[in-house]
Amino acid sequence: MKKYTLLLFSIIIPFLTFSQETHYVYVQEMSYSPNSLTIQVGDQVSFTHEGIGMHDVNFTTNSITFEPFNNPVEITTLPGEGQYQSEAGLMGVITFDVPGVYNYDCSMYGHASMGMVASITVNEQGCEDDDSFIEDNFGSFFITDCAALIAFLADSYDYSIFESCSWNGAPMNDFGGLLISDICECSCEGVEEETTTVVDIIVGSEDHNTLETAVITAGLVDALSGEGPFTVFAPTDNAFDALPEGT
Repeated sequence: MKKYTLLLFSIIIPFLTFSQETHYVYVQEMSYSPNSLTIQVGDQVSFTHEGIGMHDVNFTTNSITFEPFNNPVEITTLPGEGQYQSEAGLMGVITFDVPGVYNYDCSMYGHASMGMVASITVNEQGCEDDDSFIEDNFGSFFITDCAALIAFLADSYDYSIFESCSWNGAPMNDFGGLLISDICECSCEGVEEETTTVVDIIVGSEDHNTLETAVITAGLVDALSGEGPFTVFAPTDNAFDALPEGT
């Protein structure tokens, strides 16, 4: 019986164990390559200095805004707090066990403002981003992974994350009926369409400040934030100003 139990465990355990992968970031003259990386929980990232300039890998404080990065967990700066490395070679290896987006830069004066900034997206195990597909289709635009493509669509076309994940590639590419969410499972995991309520429209309008105040004063925020449908008479501030005094 013990022999069969041991055999059963030896069969099951490999299916429950996720393999750890090591990714490589190269610290170059004034950049990190790649500057956008998507990995899985438990993966390692190895940072290697290519021998040009004095640099660090700073996960603590944004060197441009001087605000904390507020990464999911605290990570010690490489090669060490307050230290910089100029010689070629390994700066350090970090294992990422907590999912989330980790931002970092070079804290050497002026380097971050010149573009030496980067990020690492750590996804839960079980999903997969097909970054090779993205590179094959968008490499000519210097887009090599899902995170970079979603950022490109946001910057170039003002797409929301939901719109990016719902894109089928047209008219630039033919994904064969697939959406970005099918290709970039991890990057699009949990992304839902944002809903806009009547209150959102009123609050976001520069011409309806008086109406906004009236809605809040009347206690209608919750009611108008529901699914509706609603028909709202929405005079502008100028229309309110044109009313006779005492109206």
